[in-house]
Amino acid sequence: MQRTGQSNLEESEGIRHFTKWLGEHYSLLPRSDDEKNTGQLERFILKTCDPRGTSRTFLQQAAEMIALTFGISEISVALLDDTDKMFRFVAFVGVKKEDQLAYERLSYTAQDLFSPTAFPRIKLDNYVEFFLEEFRPYKKGELDTFGAKDRSGIPRDQDMELLREGDYMDVYFFSPPTRVLGWFEIVRTVDGKIPSRENLKWLECFAQVAGRIAYEMERRKR
Repeated sequence: MQRTGQSNLEESEGIRHFTKWLGEHYSLLPRSDDEKNTGQLERFILKTCDPRGTSRTFLQQAAEMIALTFGISEISVALLDDTDKMFRFVAFVGVKKEDQLAYERLSYTAQDLFSPTAFPRIKLDNYVEFFLEEFRPYKKGELDTFGAKDRSGIPRDQDMELLREGDYMDVYFFSPPTRVLGWFEIVRTVDGKIPSRENLKWLECFAQVAGRIAYEMERRKR
């Protein structure tokens, strides 16, 4: 009997140590940026997918979530209008009212979107392109969407990570199978820097999830 009691005690101690280890190693608190971003993506999917909502309302929520998660201080979202096959901006975070009105006057064809002469760009990843202010990647009316030409006076090669006035990044999202449905346009970040390589991968992931949900919302209302 004594041996059984000792065995039970050792087993209890073992379970106690094991449960403590589980709590420490698998706590609900994120321990890395990847864990934090995964949690945000889960909440994004679960809390913003209101079947009664519209694609525009959803994309506004998506832009707010992306801005909060990745330290984006100014972001706009463009969406394809199936009635005339033109892309227009439909959601904004951190954009001044007068700039938003300028964005809303803009429209783009698919030919505009992929023209390397009208919009010179540098491809950063599968679905991310960077438009440098020096390339003048603007069409008529776009200069009204941001402030004056960059006056920092800092040469590009002296601060490689700096996101300058007039720069912008587009993160595209798609409808099945591979048609561009729209994009998230990043203009400013909280720290003034180009998002890290890791965050660009996460931005692509968020954008693809958002795009597929927006596509389903658009398809349902037809």
